[in-house]
Amino acid sequence: MSSPKSSKRKQDSSSEVARDQAITSNCTLFDLPNELQYQILCELRFEDLCNFRLSSRASCSAVTCSESSLVHHWIKRKLGAPTSTLYPPPLRPCLRVLLRVMRRWRVASDVATILADHVEVEILRYTTTRRHRMFEPVWMQLRTDMTPLLFSLGYYLDCYRSLLLDISDRAASPAPSLEDENNIAAAERAIFDKYPLSALLTIHQMACFLTRTFWQSLRPPTYAGKTERTVRGWANPPPKHCDLVKVLVLGGVPAVKDILRLGSYKKRCKAVDVFISNLDPAQGVRWAENWPKLDLDQQDVPSAQDAGAILEDETFGHDFWFPMAKTVLLEKGIARSEADIGTTMDFLNSLAGYDMLHRPPPASYARTRGGYTGAFEEEERGHEGLAVTSDHNNSQEATQRSHWDV
Repeated sequence: MSSPKSSKRKQDSSSEVARDQAITSNCTLFDLPNELQYQILCELRFEDLCNFRLSSRASCSAVTCSESSLVHHWIKRKLGAPTSTLYPPPLRPCLRVLLRVMRRWRVASDVATILADHVEVEILRYTTTRRHRMFEPVWMQLRTDMTPLLFSLGYYLDCYRSLLLDISDRAASPAPSLEDENNIAAAERAIFDKYPLSALLTIHQMACFLTRTFWQSLRPPTYAGKTERTVRGWANPPPKHCDLVKVLVLGGVPAVKDILRLGSYKKRCKAVDVFISNLDPAQGVRWAENWPKLDLDQQDVPSAQDAGAILEDETFGHDFWFPMAKTVLLEKGIARSEADIGTTMDFLNSLAGYDMLHRPPPASYARTRGGYTGAFEEEERGHEGLAVTSDHNNSQEATQRSHWDV
């Protein structure tokens, strides 16, 4: 038989438990300390974070209070290299900075998906369901490894475009002077210096593969006769080479994505014409609204006279990437000669980890992520002494953002 003191003690403990449960059930996220709120927000996916910010005033205030720390956490910890190296966040960044970076990752991932499909269907001719399932892990590996390479190439195109537009705005004639050419070369070297030497060759091979695929998608096969050209819609003349360079330099990776995703040669040729005409003051009154859509800063938008001169200049941007990349590769000793740079298949085989043209994928295909990101991370460790890590606590999140993860 229990004593009155013990029964009273049990009643007090049960009442404390009930009171704690009542407090816990009434507690919301906004009742927690700011430090705990920040830790919880760091675990959200980017889409969920944006949706949570729009759900109420309290949630918007919670995100705004930790906005700067959240952006630093995402860029340095979740995205990691090469994002934190090429697009370092300012001291007090806002979510708009992160949104622009994430948009670039999305575009790079979409182009990597298109290129992986091109390898499977156009190069290897894997069209059956059995071959598709056999090649699927290799396809995933190609897309994963090409995404950061395309992201880094997009950084160069953004900087190179701003440089050319700035020079065109200051120059009296569309053709750059000798001083302008020296300034362009110095600025290009500064861009290449941001890439680790061990990764520069891989990025150059990615640029070669992207431009080759883009060029070929806008050229009908030379073996096709007149009848086949008419039936397949290849009768239209291909776009001029200078127009393709303008699409790549002015539009960057997003413009290439919009054209490559089209299903026919005729539609792709029309898309190139539409891209050029939308920027030409002589062909439309809404040209001034289309230039900012290229993700340009306001000071980079040209005047009507400069825009017309840029589009009429057939040499605009014709020296992008390749001359300087080959010079740097030879000067730094990364390649002894142009023959050491390798072919497109050498590049693709290095990403896949086996000779794709001469044998099928291994039965137990398992490939770790490529060394490109590791090169960035080693350089960051050397400069900052910090290891960039990725967050893999949530397997579902890791799967959904596998094309962003580096």
